[in-house]
Amino acid sequence: MGALLDAISLAKGGVPRHTAVLKYGYVLDADAADTPLSVWPPGTLFVPPSAAAAPSIVSTGVGDAPGGAGAHRIRVSYLGDDWRFNFYEVDLNGTTPVVLPFLAWRVNRVRVLSAGALNSLEGTLSVNIGPTLVVSMLPGQSSTNKAAFSVGRDELAHLFAVTTSIQKVVGGASAAQASFGVKIHTGVDDPLTSVSKTRYAFGLVLEGQNYFASEIPVPGTIVGPADVDLVCSLITDNNMNISSSFRVLFEDLRGS
Repeated sequence: MGALLDAISLAKGGVPRHTAVLKYGYVLDADAADTPLSVWPPGTLFVPPSAAAAPSIVSTGVGDAPGGAGAHRIRVSYLGDDWRFNFYEVDLNGTTPVVLPFLAWRVNRVRVLSAGALNSLEGTLSVNIGPTLVVSMLPGQSSTNKAAFSVGRDELAHLFAVTTSIQKVVGGASAAQASFGVKIHTGVDDPLTSVSKTRYAFGLVLEGQNYFASEIPVPGTIVGPADVDLVCSLITDNNMNISSSFRVLFEDLRGS
């Protein structure tokens, strides 16, 4: 019973130096020609930045600024130039870019802290590290929806409950085939130790149905720094809604 209670505590994040996170992403309308793609709103294959740079944040909505109807202030969770986790809170400035006063390798999450009448974003929010788009949030959102994360230095990640689904959203039932993979890239800051591997699941959306779901087996532990990306490598029909989620438990090894 003690081991079971400990596992439950870990999942809840109730153990010192452990943090539990749920990651969720979606693509609203994907076509066969779009694959391979990462499960995030742009519906493109995410390619991480190759160097640390100052993040730049901008919205397409003028109301995403203090006093506007959209989002006013956000929290950015990022991995700095030392590959360690940190966060920063900043006011948006509508369609004028805001450059943050630090270097970052990755941005794992953006969350709206305060907003106007819309209680969410008015426009599409983009976060870039150098020339690379790392976060895209659509109007009406208040948190990132991207089925990917990066593990910081001196962190150990336990990945579990990886699920994917695909659904025909235009034109009724589909007989589409679909394949998903969890791509894990470790040693991302050291070309000599850089390793990528992918685990796949495959499914068929049957005629007369419009939904397929699967769970992908993944390695038990990942040592950072590392990138994890949930990729749809194949769909054989158009106008498909894709959604994916997974849970990750972070363990900070600095205190061990």
